[in-house]
Amino acid sequence: MKQSSEKFQSLTAPDNATHATNEDISDSSSTSCCDGGCGRWCHGHLHSLEGMLMALLSGISLAVSSIYTRLSSDGGVPRFHTTFINNIPLAPVVIPFMVYYKVNPICHERWRDTLVILLLGCGRAVVIMAQTISFTYVNSGNAVALLNGITAVAASLLASLFLREKCRLIGIVAICVDIVGIVLLIRPPFIFGHLSESYGYTMDLTIGYSLITVAAVILAIVIVASRKLLQRVSILIVTFYAGVMGFVLSLIFMLALETSVFPITDLSLIFYLSLMAISYTIAFYTLYRAVQVQDASTCALLRNISIVVAFVLQHYVLETRPTLLDIIGASLILVGTSVVSLETWWIKTHRKDEEEDLLLSEDSGSEMIPITGFGATIDRDNKHSKCQ
Repeated sequence: MKQSSEKFQSLTAPDNATHATNEDISDSSSTSCCDGGCGRWCHGHLHSLEGMLMALLSGISLAVSSIYTRLSSDGGVPRFHTTFINNIPLAPVVIPFMVYYKVNPICHERWRDTLVILLLGCGRAVVIMAQTISFTYVNSGNAVALLNGITAVAASLLASLFLREKCRLIGIVAICVDIVGIVLLIRPPFIFGHLSESYGYTMDLTIGYSLITVAAVILAIVIVASRKLLQRVSILIVTFYAGVMGFVLSLIFMLALETSVFPITDLSLIFYLSLMAISYTIAFYTLYRAVQVQDASTCALLRNISIVVAFVLQHYVLETRPTLLDIIGASLILVGTSVVSLETWWIKTHRKDEEEDLLLSEDSGSEMIPITGFGATIDRDNKHSKCQ
């Protein structure tokens, strides 16, 4: 029984405070009140609540950023100027935290990790640029809904192909619902014919939808590729390189492709650009923080609030009313991505419960009976309970 208890404790104990995984936090929240377990339980639940709030804040901030990106573009700010300004605060914000936690931005022990981080940083920079520019072509509600929907579909397919994750029937149905919603939002002419023209399908929308697709697919690749990496590399390093590469690439594109400069004396444009950059920075880092302390599936589910907020702000701030097909398509994407997130959460929860039960049943000296919700077990031979 002592060996089994030690195995279970070694499984649930986090390696260190700064690199704790989602499983570590959730395990610590299931400890009992013995040996300070009550404090660990409260600490774990506070972390979980923080993750959920960060996911909600990330979704709301992304929707706000999309609105002010559109307002800046309509006010005459060149598109690559908006991407450059969006990238300015990303790296400087994380530097004080790296100094405080003494995080080395160069992975000397694993040079391959450094190379992968650089590539992921480039990918994330492309996502930021494509996403920001797409907001200037496509209405905010449609753009955010499409970004969520295409990312969910692409991430599910990539995880199935490269990580060998099983596709269950409910997940396949949810992906199909997502695809239907995406088609209703885009309304491609080869499917809708003349109906697309009646809904105002233009070349600008084609460019915007293409950029959203590129951003969503690359974002899905970055998400899938980061799963293993973030288990051994500080999340501060990943976000730092994403900010640096985004700043460099957006500066190069801005200088190479655009010569015009927006009127710096226009206070309204300065206000729009400031809120755009601040809200996007908040969305960027709160998402990473949410994923660090909460399950990714829960974060994806809560971050869907960005779709609702984007449509509301689009209606009241931009005074652009969504069409019936827009509402139906966005609703289908909202349902599809929510089902995928809930399915992932359900599978991970039951898989972890099965692993804990298996560890507890390996004790050859006595039979251990788990007590749900307290992390304690009863030793039938000694007739008393023992905390894990």
